[in-house]
Amino acid sequence: MRVRLLEPLKISSKGSREKIIRNHSRKKSKVPPSLPSGLPFAPTTPVSPGGGRRGARRERGGSPGPAVKIPQRHSSFEDCIRLIKMWTAVVNCLLRSKVYQDCPRVSLLIQKSRNIITRSSPLQYSAGVVQAAQPFNMNARIQKVEALDANHFVSRKLPLEDLDVEIGVKDITLTDRKKVYIIWPNEHTSEFEAEWLKKRCFSEQARAKMREELFVPEHEYWGSDLQFPEMSFEDVLSSDESAYTWLSTLKKVGIVMLTGAATRQGELVKLGKRIGFLRLTFYGPTWQVQDKMDANNVAYTTGKLNFHTDYPVLQHPPGVQFLHCIKQTTAGGESEVVDGFHVSRKLKQQNPQAFQILSSTLVDFTDVGVDYCDFSMQSKQKIIQINDRGEMDRINYNNATRDTVFDISAEKVQPFYAALKEFVNLLNSTEHKVTYKMKPGDIVTFDNWRVLHGRGSYQSEKEIARHLEDQLLSSFGSASRLHSCL
Repeated sequence: MRVRLLEPLKISSKGSREKIIRNHSRKKSKVPPSLPSGLPFAPTTPVSPGGGRRGARRERGGSPGPAVKIPQRHSSFEDCIRLIKMWTAVVNCLLRSKVYQDCPRVSLLIQKSRNIITRSSPLQYSAGVVQAAQPFNMNARIQKVEALDANHFVSRKLPLEDLDVEIGVKDITLTDRKKVYIIWPNEHTSEFEAEWLKKRCFSEQARAKMREELFVPEHEYWGSDLQFPEMSFEDVLSSDESAYTWLSTLKKVGIVMLTGAATRQGELVKLGKRIGFLRLTFYGPTWQVQDKMDANNVAYTTGKLNFHTDYPVLQHPPGVQFLHCIKQTTAGGESEVVDGFHVSRKLKQQNPQAFQILSSTLVDFTDVGVDYCDFSMQSKQKIIQINDRGEMDRINYNNATRDTVFDISAEKVQPFYAALKEFVNLLNSTEHKVTYKMKPGDIVTFDNWRVLHGRGSYQSEKEIARHLEDQLLSSFGSASRLHSCL
């Protein structure tokens, strides 16, 4: 086991309480003065705390404090007792200093004599925290001295009710190492990487750049001229680079075809687990799209399927959908897709009033039946859902599950239907839709919040019955996997 004191310390008494105070002027001591002498310290080469990917900041400059190494071998039982006493002393010092109760704050402005809030956890950045390189349960109190590892940002530690929103700044300095050094009125100090603060600036330019980095570049809109992105199914499963290309393309374009999958059930489960986890619905974790005698869904027939998104009947519809072609008929069964965001933009350009109606009117959806389980679902959704920046966020449209109940006033009914018909006409325009026919082994993956899909009618064949397997995932699962690759 290895223990590191990350920062030079000076522990002094003030009244009945002790505080950990930085001391840059004095020569660094090899052993913190508050710890009892005679303990088995074995100084080693100091290790500087690393910077985290997000939320990473380093406390004051200068060399890090001495590392403390516990001997790997003990010659006697007395050495073990001394070791336990050492750990107890270290933990008691930290607990008395209220390290884990000190006040982290969140930075709003960096300007002297102005009220600001800074996000600086004394646990990590100002107290010289003891870190164990492996779990050590010698004393349960050690678990209470839990720091945010500089390399793994976990969460905020400060209860918001303890936040002082009126705190000011005593002094602020930009160091030659491109760091911002702050002294607070209570003498607590914080140091931030200037670049870290710049990325979190509240200017519109900085915020736009951060959104681009966090949420991947802007969408690429498309119509009937779409060059269908294709990748190897096996490459996506085996190569992280290919998986990243797949997910980033799926985010940007909204649709990717994977080829070369085995023509059997279960391949979608492998693909879903490559991202994270599957989205269970009342049709099961996956379901088989085939012509069925007792069909409880229009997809289980040979008829035409009009453009739709799946599950607007759910309050939070699944964001990603996979369709795996296991068997295909020779006559009919062509698939169709259309970019709902692109069509919505076109609608807004040619008829702003229709766009406003579809993006503000709540429409009732319902679905009742028995499959994986019995279900009776209702929801209210806007056909075009926009976010707080006025951007398209999600399309919620499935005419098959639109309810006969419509909870709006009578004078709004005709304008709504006129707007919806114009939107649907644009969806079906040859200028916007893409038609293709899946081959056995193809898996089409698409953004269910953006891409509407449909199918032409087909003839059921005894020898080769059309068979697709379907699966849904939550959008945050794919987004999480994509961000972890950045």
